[in-house]
Formats: sequence, structure tokens, C-alpha cells
Amino acid sequence: MIEIEAKFKNLSNEPKEIEIRAVDPAIRPKDPQGCAGFLLRILRTILRGLFGNVLGEPQARAVQLPAGGVTGFKTFQLKNTRIWNAGVGVRTTNWRWQYRDPSGGQWTDFERTSHRIYTVVDVPNDPWKQSPHSPSNDQLPWTEVLDQSAEWAFLAKNLVDAATEVTKGIYHDLGGSRIEYDCKGNGATQYLYGTKYDLTGFLERANGGNGNGKWVNCTDCANSVVTFANALGCDLAASQMNDPYAGGRFDLNSIKSIGTNQWKPACGWTAFNYHEVAWEANYGASDDIYDACLAVDGDQNPSSAPHTFLLPTDMQFGQQGSGYRSRIATPGDQADCYPNQNPKQRAVA
Repeated sequence: MIEIEAKFKNLSNEPKEIEIRAVDPAIRPKDPQGCAGFLLRILRTILRGLFGNVLGEPQARAVQLPAGGVTGFKTFQLKNTRIWNAGVGVRTTNWRWQYRDPSGGQWTDFERTSHRIYTVVDVPNDPWKQSPHSPSNDQLPWTEVLDQSAEWAFLAKNLVDAATEVTKGIYHDLGGSRIEYDCKGNGATQYLYGTKYDLTGFLERANGGNGNGKWVNCTDCANSVVTFANALGCDLAASQMNDPYAGGRFDLNSIKSIGTNQWKPACGWTAFNYHEVAWEANYGASDDIYDACLAVDGDQNPSSAPHTFLLPTDMQFGQQGSGYRSRIATPGDQADCYPNQNPKQRAVA
């Protein structure tokens, strides 16, 4: 049972007890007859399901109003709630508040309220902190992040779909039009602010502003996936793969870096010193990764043409010769590419 709390002000100088409720004020115009009316009703039902009220309606309850004063918070239970099966989204709930005498009679309207509701798959995870009453907490989920995440993962109902759609959104929607892999700067990160992820700058860039410029690297992409997906309830961390015994270096198959249309080792380089992705669970070979930085070859022979586009989402890293590892690293260097369990869920700034 979901509950809300509301306060009420008595405009008269006499105390009184009344019954209060709120109803959905959806206007239902008279539909034309025949097929046109039938189709309009179907369309209205679909639009209402996608974008309308998910909270339902506050059930009626008695409220004691002080003379000329304001009540404390009064708890209302909600009925007809659809939040559990709505999927990821941003929706508006409108309520028409009404009152009447506790003994019954006609309901009278006295106020209308509008509420912006974010539906997510689960409680947001790190770097987001669910302690709203702490004055030191500057890591509550940002509505600007939820707006963007919900647009990418609209209607997703599980964590895999939510993380997948966020990864696709960064690679497809922002790649090329807003951001591009940093060949010019040798793959340097542009969106780390000390020990924090510069989310403010990334959002500015994603929305068409300057931010920190268009260049990004794998660390920037991994932190973006983690930050936006975890706001929807996913549990990912930015973690690296490399070979610490060879300076981190491993040789590359041909890949398609974010913002480019060419299949080749990144920037023409033959190797990565390390690579960072959004990784789930224990950040090991048997765990899945989400990589918005690059696409890999999805066919049976990733080391040679022709290349089949495959964006790594919900893809097991794999043992040598399997999974993501076999698609990014050359056959002779797969043994040099293995998980470095140093996960980061960087705070945002």
C-alpha cells in the first residue's frame, strides 16, 4: 500500500470535521460513434497507460480542521495504483481534491494539484544515496539524470533492459552528435573531476552545450553508464580489464569506437593499455559488462572481416576464447586481457 501525506488550511474561524479525497480529473469527451470512436478510446487508453497517472487516487478519510489554522500532515492511502507495472518513465499525476460532510452528501471541489512521478526498476544504487534527511548528502538522485535515463530506458521493467537501453542511448544518441572517442588526446579522460565524475559537464554536453568538449574515453563512458543506469536501480560499477604483467597492455581486434563509423583498432592503435566498462556483480570473468565506448564484431570470427556490429550489453566477459574478451582482444593476447577488480562507483559533481 502506497501512502501520501498532505496538509490542509481552514479558511474559516470555526473548527470543523470534513471528509477529504482526491480523484483523477481526466476529461473524457464524448467519442464519436462507430469505428472512429472505438479507435479514439483505444488511443486514449494507450496514451494514458504510457504517460498518465500511475499513483492512483487518495482514498477518502475524515480530517479535523482547526479554526483558522493548518492541520499537521494527514496520511492518505492510495487506490488504483499502477506504479508496480508501469515500467521506467516520467509521468504526471493530477488530482482534483474534494470535501464533503462526514455524514455524506455531494462532493465539492476545492483544489487541484499536479505531481511529476518518476518510475524506476528498483531503488537507485551508488553513487546515489537514499538518505534525504541528511544535510550532508549531495548525492540524492538528480531529476535531470532521471529525465535522461527514463527517456533512454522508457518502459523497461527489469535491470538488464534498463542498463542495456542506457548503454545504447549513450553510444547511439550521443555518439557522433555530441561525443566522440578521444583519438586526438590519446584516449584521455575529460569528465573526471578529481575523484568525482563530472556529471554536470557531461549533462551539459549531452544537452547540446559545451561541457568539457566532445572528446571522451572508456572511463568517461563507463562512469556515464554506471551513473545513469544506477539511477534506475541497476547495480553496476566502473571496472577495468588489463594485463598488469605487461604494463596493462593487450592487443586489439578491430572495433568501432563511439562517434565513429570505421572498423579498426581504436584510433589506429594496435593495443589498449587498459579498458574500462560498466561491470556488474563481482567484476569477474563470469559477470556481465555494458560498454558504451565501442562496438565489437559479433560474428563467429571477431579477429577478421567482415565485421558484424554488436554493442556489448549484458555480455559475459568470458574466459579466454569466449565472450567479450574474445571480441575485443586478438586471439594471441586474450590471455593478457583479464579483469582488474578495482570497481569504482564515483560520486558525482
